Amino acid sequence: MPFWYLPRWLNPAFATYDPIYGLVLGHGGDYRSGCLGCLKESNLYSYRRELFSEHITKVLQALQSQKGKKIARKKLSQLLNLKPEVIKRLEKLTAIFHDTGKLTIHWQKAVTNWQEARNGTVENALLAHTDFNPYNRWDKEHCYDPLFLKPPHAIEGAIAVSKLVMALCDKWTGNESGKIATRSVLSAISCHHSSGARKLRKPYMFHPRASDVMVKIMRQCGIPVKRNKQPTGLKFFVRLPKLYAEFKGDRLVVKKDIHIIDDELRQWFVEERDDKMRMLYEEIDPGLAECYDYCPYILHCRG
Repeated sequence: MPFWYLPRWLNPAFATYDPIYGLVLGHGGDYRSGCLGCLKESNLYSYRRELFSEHITKVLQALQSQKGKKIARKKLSQLLNLKPEVIKRLEKLTAIFHDTGKLTIHWQKAVTNWQEARNGTVENALLAHTDFNPYNRWDKEHCYDPLFLKPPHAIEGAIAVSKLVMALCDKWTGNESGKIATRSVLSAISCHHSSGARKLRKPYMFHPRASDVMVKIMRQCGIPVKRNKQPTGLKFFVRLPKLYAEFKGDRLVVKKDIHIIDDELRQWFVEERDDKMRMLYEEIDPGLAECYDYCPYILHCRG
């Protein structure tokens, strides 16, 4: 039964909640959910301004100090059929790249707007977090203002580092194991905020200084990066074409870079062309396109 057919309230005679398996249908129990009106404000959180490089450093430090990581690493090693030392490298790689999507122009613009409006200061650094106090009146009133709304960043970051992650995983493990390792890292990055993250609809561009920040972090972490005019494997940080991605099963499928035409992308173009020709032949009105809010032509199109 699809989840949207479930009633708002479940009769405890026919459903229960298990701390291990979660919602269990078809079996009664004595579990009662809490009253929403009685919940305390225990989930309120606060942030402080944090540079992107500082955030990655702290995440790596937290990874090193995490208790029980040897047990988790052993289980992952058995599950993915990868050596424990490879799992250790993948952990570090995921920590370094997990927030790469925050280096996009629009994400940084949103947090810069927030910092400058809130504190009355000029913000020039690339940030991972802003100042936020849930008990501050201004913060509560303005946190949903469109000027400060941050675009998604998890899948965006996974796509941006996908080539580099794939190259490193292949180097560390080999072909078949490299695919498993790559999927694991990119899945962790894509879903580190939401397990339901599935697709990317809007094109995005990275900040011009994103390359410099990532190269510096990678070198500090011992990942070799050759630097000429642009860092090898990181050119996609500087100029990104329109990117569209979605999960098909357990595969992250990316449609990108129209300058490089492979068989899969050529087939996609052919299918799209045939579909558009069919619509013309049958005189089907496609309606308005699904636009993004920063399109320079949106006023001409939408009026």
